[in-house]
Amino acid sequence: MRLDLLQTPIDLKYFDKFLFFNSLPQCQGLELFNDLWNFSKESDWRNEDRKIEFSDSKVNIWFVRNDEGCNDYVYNDNLDSIKKVIPQDIVNHVNSSRVKLILSTDNEWEYNHFWEKVVKYCTSIGIEKDKINIFTSNYLSQNLKCKTFQYTFSSIADIKFDCGLMWLDKYPNKFPYNDEYTDFLIRNNKTKKYICLNAHYNEHRHFVVYKLIEKNLDTDGYLSFTLGQGMNFVEHPKERMIEEWDRLLRNGNFDIKNYDLSISMLDNLPIFVKEFGLDNPRDFWKQEMKTENKHYAKFNPRIRPWMIRDIDMIEDSYFCIGVETQVQSDNGNFGNFSEKVMIGWITQPTICISTPLIIEYLKSLGLKSFDMFFDESYDKIIDTDKRLVKVMNEVERICSLKKSTLDSMYKESIEVVKFNQQKIFEFDIFQDYFKFLGEICD
Repeated sequence: MRLDLLQTPIDLKYFDKFLFFNSLPQCQGLELFNDLWNFSKESDWRNEDRKIEFSDSKVNIWFVRNDEGCNDYVYNDNLDSIKKVIPQDIVNHVNSSRVKLILSTDNEWEYNHFWEKVVKYCTSIGIEKDKINIFTSNYLSQNLKCKTFQYTFSSIADIKFDCGLMWLDKYPNKFPYNDEYTDFLIRNNKTKKYICLNAHYNEHRHFVVYKLIEKNLDTDGYLSFTLGQGMNFVEHPKERMIEEWDRLLRNGNFDIKNYDLSISMLDNLPIFVKEFGLDNPRDFWKQEMKTENKHYAKFNPRIRPWMIRDIDMIEDSYFCIGVETQVQSDNGNFGNFSEKVMIGWITQPTICISTPLIIEYLKSLGLKSFDMFFDESYDKIIDTDKRLVKVMNEVERICSLKKSTLDSMYKESIEVVKFNQQKIFEFDIFQDYFKFLGEICD
């Protein structure tokens, strides 16, 4: 996210040469980019009377999102649903290269087998495999058996642009950390060990929160488990949570010393950290934060609450436990991350509860890890159960250290945080789009 891009007019003529059919890219909520694409509304897959009229003067892109049609086909074998988004009508156009077919994961994750099933359908109706392009959030997508241009959504929209933009706007005098603020962070007497924020219920978050409670570490940090996001606060009744928890334990290898405690803790949910002076988790998800800087506002006029953290918590804690939505590795073939880890990496030392090899991937982007703070060997553990247990053991170890030791480790690691903050401003979101669209067009 080069700062000069925010301060100067942007030449958007490049995007004019593309014409999208069927669906629009979402671009993770970046409103400028959502408005960039030329879209044939008559071709919208939801339109019963849609017309398909390809352009002779533009690059025609048949865009298929994972959440539209594909989902119902992959998980429910609904053939009619995928016929709507990948119809027989386009086969000859795709094979002749008049139309570029893109299968895209616009949201957080999809396993390889998801797209492999869709690819199998495409070839069954006659689409040549080397005409299929996939944008995927899987940074370990090399095992996909088709022509693939990897599209890691987090590194494009959230990490390199959106996340940095929002922190710049919300904390313009503190982010990126200047020398004065760095000195304050180092000197500030911290009353908490960690930050561990969880919204939606899933089994591995249950495990994380349970382990913190089991080890009497729950009061040592800023811990939340709100069971909701947006309007979805009734999504997980207790019976369903128990069912999913039991399935995890039945199929996994976890050290659960007090099963009754793991169930009774559900009665104390939601656990909510009062961020930004709000007393209710529902208020947190409903709040509207407007972008104040006019240069940033042209990309996004509003700040999404999950992309921002109350700076008071960061000032008052040593490290972050970044708990991702997805942790299953698909035998080492799947890797994914989002703002949940990245916010940590640009604010304080962070340990990652995520898919394997995430640290290796982030370092490949030029970022630095926190090996002076954590034993990061967990990153190379492919087995999900063993990796989660290893991480939580490491959390317990760090929490047991003397305050003087934590202070010393934090002082050393804060330079890594500052490096990562500066690094995200070197990335150019436009060049990312130019690159993967250009590769497909060529």
